[in-house]
Amino acid sequence: MVRASPEDCQRHLDALKFWAARGSAGATSETRPTKVGRELSWVPAQKVIRAMKSFGRTRRVRLEQLLVESNQRLLPLADPLSCDLGVHTWLSSQREESYSMWLQWVLQQLRTPDLIREALGLTQTWAQSESNVTVQREFWVVYSNGATRGRLDIVVWQGSEMRCALEIKTKPFLDESLAKQSSYVKSRDVPTDAEKIFIAAESGESDLRGFRFLSWAELCLRLRRLAPAVAATRGCVTAALVLAYIGAIEQNILGFAQPSGEQFLAFPQTMAHLSRFLDRPL
Repeated sequence: MVRASPEDCQRHLDALKFWAARGSAGATSETRPTKVGRELSWVPAQKVIRAMKSFGRTRRVRLEQLLVESNQRLLPLADPLSCDLGVHTWLSSQREESYSMWLQWVLQQLRTPDLIREALGLTQTWAQSESNVTVQREFWVVYSNGATRGRLDIVVWQGSEMRCALEIKTKPFLDESLAKQSSYVKSRDVPTDAEKIFIAAESGESDLRGFRFLSWAELCLRLRRLAPAVAATRGCVTAALVLAYIGAIEQNILGFAQPSGEQFLAFPQTMAHLSRFLDRPL
């Protein structure tokens, strides 16, 4: 028997999920057939189920191995996927303000210019003083027309200088919802040399209107790598809360799976993410 690769299995699973969603969305009492000309067989579906269970078992073993390695990397703490953070409604992907407030807190705990720059992938050089770094939420800016205003999700300051502005999306978005970002970029309240970062699960082909894309997955990887430094400088409790934030993003926004769960359809993406963290091939 020829064994399918994880990539092949994932491609087939994606196809099944696509057609299942189409069927659920399109089936109505008028379009759903009430009679069939012959008896339908469940044998093909049973074969798919058996194959997927086998696939899930083999992927679970590899995912557990990666988590063991990750736990070692994060000592004295543990990988955030070890904890179920997908059950609390406060952490739902729909609660965008929750993730924004928590990110503000995380950046405040990082405190130093070097750690904040590393977390967000910033390229501008900052002064090395850490005492005057502040993180502000919902910063009002006046648009260039002088008549209307908008609010940036998060702004990071060093003294009186705005170093970066963040816009955050936790769920799919329409291109039209990004139009305000052009107004932010043109506003006199936002310096031209301040870095503008747009954080979302994916950007697709969207025009980000002067903002640079940072995926939630990349942010999580960057924060994971900083966790030992946070534990060393700010203590294990603070580092654990930073890891909890990472776990909430990975489970609720990105849909990554715990090995103890039954979300084996998400095992390949979860394994790829952990492999990137550990610099391991799949």
